[in-house]
Amino acid sequence: MFIVKTSKYPIGIDLSDTSLKAVQLNGKKDKFFIQALNKITLPEGAIVNGEIKNPEILIKNISLLLAKPKFGIFSSKDVVANLPTIKSYIKIIEIDNNPNNIIDTIENEIENHIPLALNDICYDWQIVKKDREENKILIGAASKNIINQYVNAFKQTKLSINAFETESIANSRALLEEEKPKFNKNNSISYGIIDIGAKRASMAVYSQNTVVFTISMPISGQKVTEKISKALEITLDQAEKAKIICGLDETKAKGIINEILADNIKKLNDKIGETLEFYENHYPGYGAIKKIILTGGGAAIKNLDKLIEKTTTIKTEQGKMVNNLIISNKIIDKIFTETHNLSNKIIKNSENQNFSAKQNSSPSYTVAIGLAMRNIYLDI
Repeated sequence: MFIVKTSKYPIGIDLSDTSLKAVQLNGKKDKFFIQALNKITLPEGAIVNGEIKNPEILIKNISLLLAKPKFGIFSSKDVVANLPTIKSYIKIIEIDNNPNNIIDTIENEIENHIPLALNDICYDWQIVKKDREENKILIGAASKNIINQYVNAFKQTKLSINAFETESIANSRALLEEEKPKFNKNNSISYGIIDIGAKRASMAVYSQNTVVFTISMPISGQKVTEKISKALEITLDQAEKAKIICGLDETKAKGIINEILADNIKKLNDKIGETLEFYENHYPGYGAIKKIILTGGGAAIKNLDKLIEKTTTIKTEQGKMVNNLIISNKIIDKIFTETHNLSNKIIKNSENQNFSAKQNSSPSYTVAIGLAMRNIYLDI
């Protein structure tokens, strides 16, 4: 792949408590590819529960993130960044058509749906469906304090914030063909998108071409790794490899890792069931969820998709964040494939063999990809 000229589009930067990821896209019309990509581990304590606690460390690491990419070259000073799910809100509300000012009506509804004072938040909204009787409005909101933290941090890196977006919006744009500007909206179906990150997880329901709501899920990649580490008395790094290699495969390591994961996965499935029931009861006109998509670093837990599908009876699969991009298998292998090895000595009472597995790390870049696509879709 040869890049004739560097991209004018903003860099998508995904900030979390444990890592930073950046993606920049290049191309024209509806044919876009990855120009640059990178991921680095963020020192503990820089961001805690979505709040910036150590701006100096964060600023330093943002600079490192863009200075030495894993692939390609970053060429923009403009950024689209994510607002952490734990500190932001997104939901569809329905308001009756009436002669009152729509903004006043929306603000009244926001106070009913978002657990923060109106003066303490920044919010945006758009009409996603309108008829004679009512409007369906998509509301996004976040704390002014959180937004100011992120704006100030990026200013000190000499980068310009082009926009903030919620993670669920970015995930949808990267994963779903429905988000393409030229997609035939009549062919859209309803999805559950489960994003399993290192510290936390969430499920977004996407229907009628928009995110309807998001809800937290009781699982995180880090908690699972810590549980394996404690149970087997191994290091966190070894536990992470064991989780990736064995996952929910009962034939690997005599099912030891599967047993450890079972309780976490049961809680996850219970919460998915509650979310599906809530959706059916409160949004009966949106249509049944036809597919569940897993994304984020924890989506790669072996056989997780099969277990969720078996429990929910809804088709479940790992998301492909390159669905709406042009990218060859050769490039995917080059920048996303990770090989993990683990000696049988690490897992006591295991078979007399070494374990090895290749993992596609692309799901962990889904939010960054979606952020990087924002301005591209606005231009099409």
